[in-house]
Amino acid sequence: MTGSSASTGTLDNTLREILNRLERIESKIDENYYPPEDSIRDEFIEETEAIRREIEAGHFSKCKTAKDLFSGTSNE
Repeated sequence: MTGSSASTGTLDNTLREILNRLERIESKIDENYYPPEDSIRDEFIEETEAIRREIEAGHFSKCKTAKDLFSGTSNE
């Protein structure tokens, strides 16, 4: 291998390692944001669906500010 070919091989290996590391980092980030589906309990899904149906039916409180939301004060 000539000096140029060796440098190209080293560069290719370095870039390949960088991409592999980035893919591992991306996977870890995805785990933090998106848990595996099998870790989500059926009770959570049922509760979420019930809340969605209530909202669609118009059963929700309107709040003017985030402070009102967290203090339980509605502005209906």
